[in-house]
Amino acid sequence: MTPLRFGLIVAALLAVLAVLAELPRPNEPGSAEYRVYRSLLAEATAASPGPMVVHLETREVLAHEASALTTALVRQHLAGLEPGVELRDGVIQSYVEANQSAKQLELTRLDLASAHGISPQRFLDLFPESSPADAWPAFRTAFGEGAYIVHVSRVGFASDGSQALVSLSTTCGDLCGRGSYFVLNGSPGGWTVAAASVAWFH
Repeated sequence: MTPLRFGLIVAALLAVLAVLAELPRPNEPGSAEYRVYRSLLAEATAASPGPMVVHLETREVLAHEASALTTALVRQHLAGLEPGVELRDGVIQSYVEANQSAKQLELTRLDLASAHGISPQRFLDLFPESSPADAWPAFRTAFGEGAYIVHVSRVGFASDGSQALVSLSTTCGDLCGRGSYFVLNGSPGGWTVAAASVAWFH
C-alpha cells in the first residue's frame, strides 16, 4: 500500500468518526443542544461567585408546577421578555415537545472546565426527600463553599434553526433560587443570549 493511499484511508476514517461523534446518542440531547448549553452555561459561570454544579438530568423550569407543560403556559412565562425580542416560528412548540421527558447529560460534552456534575442518584443521596433542607452543609463540603445547583431543560429550536429556547434554574439553598427562560440567537460564530424572562424566584 502506498503512503498516499494509506493517508487517504486514514483521512476517510477520521471523517466517518467525526460524523459519528455528532450523531445523537440514545436518551441524550444532540450536538446542537450541547452547543446551546455551552454558550448559556459559560455566561452563567462567568457571572457566578461560587462553584457551579450541573445536575446531569434535564429538568424544565416549571417542573414543580402541577399543571402540564403547554405552549400557552410557556408563552405566559415569556411575557417578561425585553420589548422588541421576537420569538421565531416553532420555537415554543419545539421546546414543549422536547421537554415532555427528561434526558441524561454528559458533563464532558458541556466542556466547562470549572463546573462540576452531579448524577441524579448522587443528588438523591445528598438531598433525601425526607429532609432536603438539611443537606446543604454536606453538599457544600463536597463541592465547596458557595456551591449551587443548576438544572437545564431540553432545548427548543425555531423551524429554521436560527433561534433556541431553553430554561435554567439555580438552587443555592433552602428557599434560595431562581428559574428563567433564555432566548438565544444563532450565528456562524455560535449562540448568544438575546433575552431572558424570569419564571420564578425565592
